Amino acid sequence: MNLHTPTTTAGVRGTKFYTSVYGDMTFTCHCEGQIELENHQNHSKKINDADYLSVAKGDKTIYITPSDLQKLNVPYLHNHSEIENSLVGAQNKMTPEQFQIIYELAKKKLESIE
Repeated sequence: MNLHTPTTTAGVRGTKFYTSVYGDMTFTCHCEGQIELENHQNHSKKINDADYLSVAKGDKTIYITPSDLQKLNVPYLHNHSEIENSLVGAQNKMTPEQFQIIYELAKKKLESIE
């Protein structure tokens, strides 16, 4: 199965993942299994090798790790869902303020790529 967003394609291989599009960025959380993520603009591909949040904007893709989140005092949520009582995992309780912190980190990391 492939999931297509405005900036990426995710090849799903027996896994759990969460993808959202916010503005011109695509956020994909790798919860379990493997995802081959391809950036539409530069056709770079990566199969996840650890738990992280990938963020793509244009031809750039960055990764936010659990360690990055811990440094910012944002809880590291794994196996989550937007749906209450989901078999995928607990309902995500991230606050808008916590998401804004992650969003600002993503912008900073994307801007650091030349």
